[in-house]
Amino acid sequence: SGLLDKFIGDGFMAFWGAPETAGRQEDAKSAARFALSLQKHFGELVVGWRKQGLDHEVNLRLGMHSGYCSVGNFGSSQRLQYTAMGNPVNLAARLESAAETGTVLTSRVTATMISGWIPVQEAGKIRVKGIKHAVSTFTLKPEQRQESALADDDQVTQFLGRLEETQQLDPGIIAKLHELARKELPNHGQG
Repeated sequence: SGLLDKFIGDGFMAFWGAPETAGRQEDAKSAARFALSLQKHFGELVVGWRKQGLDHEVNLRLGMHSGYCSVGNFGSSQRLQYTAMGNPVNLAARLESAAETGTVLTSRVTATMISGWIPVQEAGKIRVKGIKHAVSTFTLKPEQRQESALADDDQVTQFLGRLEETQQLDPGIIAKLHELARKELPNHGQG
């Protein structure tokens, strides 16, 4: 389950995987399920508020990213806070800022971990402060797919997506790996 870390203005930060983890993929799936559930229930709240006469437009948008962070008690002896810090937190915040109203915007890393269970749709690339290359983004779709084992070609797609997101390999090498996978796995890239 997730941890509500803090409220930041009119937003909040939550994270999964610490202090306990169900595994990276399970944590990502739990976070995505939470985001979709929150989106659904928030929509119901807005309808109720309008019926009660609230004339101010209230919207929700969410950003998700997966990665390794420093998690623990940070601060000083006067004020300690259990929180997560690091580049993945920053990217999640940038994704939230870039998300359209009513959507959950996620990175390729998270999308590849959850796409076998929760539908995602490519949303394009965005430029974000602090990252020199464009970031591939995806939106979560509210319809739930039935869980199933990933086929070999799906696992290859996930692996290549993670490699691409690490920024450690030249994009030309990534393209060659995708081409090799298409040749070796007849169903790779189709679907």
